[in-house]
Amino acid sequence: MKTLNLEYIFADVFQVGKPNAIQRYLVDELSYPTEFDSVRNLVRHLEQASCRSGTWGGLIYTSDIESKLSDSEWRDAIDQALEDYRDATGESYTPEAPNALEDLVTFAVDHFAGDLAHQLRNRMEWDGVCIVTIAQDSLDPNPDYVAFFGECDALEYAQAEVDSRLQLTGPEEDLEANEWQLIRVESV
Repeated sequence: MKTLNLEYIFADVFQVGKPNAIQRYLVDELSYPTEFDSVRNLVRHLEQASCRSGTWGGLIYTSDIESKLSDSEWRDAIDQALEDYRDATGESYTPEAPNALEDLVTFAVDHFAGDLAHQLRNRMEWDGVCIVTIAQDSLDPNPDYVAFFGECDALEYAQAEVDSRLQLTGPEEDLEANEWQLIRVESV
């Protein structure tokens, strides 16, 4: 099964503005190497994720959640999630007692996971997704797969990879053709 390097996808989503602590946590949880063979599967995972159900490995135990509450960046992100919820619904989120504080963390993580899924789906529909496959040689059983929004960035990355390989071997024309046989760009 191929696993995608999603580094450029996430960089594209957060190119405007800095991700908050919870968004950075989600990106770290989802980053390379991943279990995802497509950006579409990543979006489905985010849409169905539930912090309370244990989707996120670092937030399974109560102590994990309580440690996030002591982090000021996480508290700011939780406040942002509550404000987003209030702006979207006109209501304040009311956590369930007796685990009200822990419930705020799970609510905020699920909120930002859904928001990230929404952003990824919009970019996927608008720009499309291209996968650059990079093999070390013609018999490479595990090539690298790198995901990009849009064909332009994918082609630039592939060209840079070919250029860096040619610097190592020399600029003969037949070598460039051979390198392009090892690198493929496909729109999915």
